[in-house]
Amino acid sequence: MRKTRSRIRDGFNYPGNIEPVPGEHDGLEFTYRPVLAEESGEVYQHRGVDNAAMHEALRQAIKTHLVEWSEIDAKDAPLPITAENIGALPSELLWALWNKLTAAPPLEDALKNSNPG
Repeated sequence: MRKTRSRIRDGFNYPGNIEPVPGEHDGLEFTYRPVLAEESGEVYQHRGVDNAAMHEALRQAIKTHLVEWSEIDAKDAPLPITAENIGALPSELLWALWNKLTAAPPLEDALKNSNPG
């Protein structure tokens, strides 16, 4: 039997990138901690029942898992990762970011970009 390391250990940080869409958004570069399966349920439990609660859970989950991002303010200073700033992202970019956070890259990439844990 081969040995595997599929479990997400503490300290795993993945690099992420969403390509720009001309006329819609500038894209985004970020570092994140992956969302575990049970954590995504906190967002989806509101789907079709309470849209406002689902979007608030989405913003909070993204805030919890983003380590850093490339967003800047009008003075080119780093924009803090807050639920309010995340909620101000275009919808397409917001959902693309969520999709990246919930779909972990291959383990080899994670091991190259992680702290020992």
